[in-house]
Amino acid sequence: MTVMSIYHEDKVTVGSINPDLKTTNSSKLLAECVLFNCSAFIENVEDKQVVKGNVTEVGLLKYLIEAKFDVETMIKVKA
Repeated sequence: MTVMSIYHEDKVTVGSINPDLKTTNSSKLLAECVLFNCSAFIENVEDKQVVKGNVTEVGLLKYLIEAKFDVETMIKVKA
């Protein structure tokens, strides 16, 4: 799955990459809500990070990774 747009803080952002997401007031809370409610995970395969799990959750994690969230560390904190 690819996230094509997001409705966040009363506006729609179109596109599969949102570099400004991390600068919004509630971005940390949004990332935590996604991460703490999913079972997808990151594996290192041949020196590359590969997101695995439910296809919807994988798409959401990839979206957060593209927005420059430290998803791997946040997942470790969850565990």
